[in-house]
Amino acid sequence: MRILLARHGLTHGNRDNIALGQSDSPLTEEGLAASRDLAPVLCREPIHRICSSDLLRALTTAHIFAEAATVAVEPRPEMRELSAGEWEGQPRLKCAGALFSLRRDWRFAPPGGESYAHGERRLSPFIEELRAYSGTILVVGHASINRVFLKIWLGVSEDTAMTIVFPHHAAYTIDNGRVRLLFNDGGEREGLLLTQ
Repeated sequence: MRILLARHGLTHGNRDNIALGQSDSPLTEEGLAASRDLAPVLCREPIHRICSSDLLRALTTAHIFAEAATVAVEPRPEMRELSAGEWEGQPRLKCAGALFSLRRDWRFAPPGGESYAHGERRLSPFIEELRAYSGTILVVGHASINRVFLKIWLGVSEDTAMTIVFPHHAAYTIDNGRVRLLFNDGGEREGLLLTQ
């Protein structure tokens, strides 16, 4: 089997460095264009199934991919972004003091929100469902829940998972243990993209 793991396109909230969590924000024109450019790159080989977070920003992106792949989108609440609780809608620097991650470790949760560990419990049954499937599956999620996905799927450490970067204009492909990052310009990079 083959997994393609993408993040939704750039949203207004992302552009403005707002903590979105499970709140939503529409894609920017740049985000829509980047997703349209990524779709044919992902569809170089047939895609048999598309599963997406049921949040609008992910569904919008997934439908762009689905049009190119001619496959229906399956909304999956398990792939929703981790809740940021009371921090949702707030500037990221104000609530977390950082732009990359709201969570300082795997078990830290924003007030009233979810930790990566919460996401791991939520996502594990879905991952087991996918492991039983054969074919190419495109999964569309969000930065934090996608880190959880790769932690479970690849068996990487919590510390490594927390540093994985998910650009809006790229997708990871996992095929027979090989991990590549495919960009919307057709370029690719071997392995996980980690923060330095």
